[in-house]
Amino acid sequence: MAIINTIPHGIEHLAFSYSVPSDWTIGELPAEEPNFEDPKYFLPIAAAVSADGSGAFTVGARPGYEDGTLSDWLRYLCSEDNIEIDSLREFTCGEMRGLRFDARQSDGETTMCMCNLYVEDGGRLFAICAMAIEPLYPAVAPILSAVSESFRPESINGPTVPLAN
Repeated sequence: MAIINTIPHGIEHLAFSYSVPSDWTIGELPAEEPNFEDPKYFLPIAAAVSADGSGAFTVGARPGYEDGTLSDWLRYLCSEDNIEIDSLREFTCGEMRGLRFDARQSDGETTMCMCNLYVEDGGRLFAICAMAIEPLYPAVAPILSAVSESFRPESINGPTVPLAN
């Protein structure tokens, strides 16, 4: 696995690292003006795709919401994007903590299966998603899980909201 260190859009407080297989392609993200007035909006801060196109990895960030728990935020966002949560659990990695969930999303023709993490740290909300189309997911799920779980913010400030009630 190749370790990727990034300072997305030159924003120091969003700096992080992640690991992907060495043959994956790291996407270049266009500069974009954040629209955090839209409660579903995440600033895209990373994207990578497997060499054969069977898997994809994305990271988005936004300020945390004013109220609720991380679980509340996750359930709201998934509901808004028609993402069906299959399993949900808490995770910790050193001082970082969050929620890990397996999910699926369908547009009626194609179903995407995903291994996602939501991490709130110091008022920042990170959405980490590793996904593949349903027929290919079982074969690539271990790699996607390892990629999503490799996410590490450069600085850990500590959570400001509970994971759940």
